[in-house]
Amino acid sequence: MADENNPYAAKVGKRLQSIRNQRDMSQTQAAKKAGITRASLISYEQGKRLPSVESILRLSIAYTAEIDWLLYSKAFRLINGELVERENYPDASLPYREVLARYNEETLDSIRAERAELEKRIEVLHKMMIKNRAYQWAKKQEMKYAKLKNAKFKKEV
Repeated sequence: MADENNPYAAKVGKRLQSIRNQRDMSQTQAAKKAGITRASLISYEQGKRLPSVESILRLSIAYTAEIDWLLYSKAFRLINGELVERENYPDASLPYREVLARYNEETLDSIRAERAELEKRIEVLHKMMIKNRAYQWAKKQEMKYAKLKNAKFKKEV
């Protein structure tokens, strides 16, 4: 899929290269962290190809940048079915620590509390799953026993 004549591919490529340089990563490091080949990253950065949805997701995680910033150099939110540019959004080109520093401690505390609640829910679901497996195993054993008992009864009759 050659996108060499696509000006949008060139813009996305420049943003990918810019943020990689600002994160002080080599192409090899970035590709490895994102789980893509170095050749793919080079073709994206040179504007020869547009990244696939999976690749752009992987790159956004590797660079700790929002997908909409990588694609459009702006951050958006959905309001009443319309995309609106976010206000006071930290520039994705900033180093990760600076972005985190812009969040106040209250926000981080609420995120930590939400994470703790989710971990509790996961633990409860895990226990329920274990109980369900044990129940299914017991039912299976019971059915085997019933079949054996039924088979012995038929032999006797």
